[in-house]
Amino acid sequence: MEILTVEQIKAQLLTNQALLERAVVAIYEKQTADEQRSMETKHDNGIGFAGCDSRNGSYMAQYILKGIGQYGKTYGQNLSGKFLEKARKFMPKYAKQLHKIQMAKLEAVKMETEGKAEARAEGYNAEDMDGEWEIYQQMTEDIEAGRL
Repeated sequence: MEILTVEQIKAQLLTNQALLERAVVAIYEKQTADEQRSMETKHDNGIGFAGCDSRNGSYMAQYILKGIGQYGKTYGQNLSGKFLEKARKFMPKYAKQLHKIQMAKLEAVKMETEGKAEARAEGYNAEDMDGEWEIYQQMTEDIEAGRL
């Protein structure tokens, strides 16, 4: 996973349509459930779309996501025309949020990788645990917290 700086994210949003569309969806997913339903920013929490972008951003994200999972599709629809241009104009302001999202995903991958390595060291094969991985993680946390 390549880590982009805030400035690199801003530059990529102007030229890389796939990254731009993933970014629109990533910011939309940070909206609260009621904000997603109403397509309006209701909470001044510094997360998700600003009020001035909430309607367009939510519409675009829903459009991009439309069709995923239907008929086996693993991709959504692409922005084009005026919507693509609008997204390129307003999305760079979310580069800091996108950078935080990227860093959080990296940390999650790192923690999962370290946890699986620890499980293997204890004789478990985390890849073959099929649903037991979460139980193993919870048990480890409970032991460390003195609950078990």
